[in-house]
Amino acid sequence: MKDNAGYFTQRGKGTALFESADGLDWKLARHPLVATTEITWEGGRKQKLHSLERPQVFLDRGKPAPLLFACDEDGKREHSFSMRIPLKAPDAARP
Repeated sequence: MKDNAGYFTQRGKGTALFESADGLDWKLARHPLVATTEITWEGGRKQKLHSLERPQVFLDRGKPAPLLFACDEDGKREHSFSMRIPLKAPDAARP
């Protein structure tokens, strides 16, 4: 979810992760920070965004594929774009 003031992540404007076993009872994830509005592109270039919002997980045959975001560079919506972040399967050995 979008975390406008960093209430859940304590990291300022960004995105927070919640978890639920049944889709009804949600709790803050152990590591809730998904992303801040500063992104690092492949190759190492950093970019500060005005908005990083509408997080959605695309499902490919029922399995999470990329994480999708709507992004805006300056708040005027003149330079907005969509961003895809590939997801990895969770490590089965991780607690």
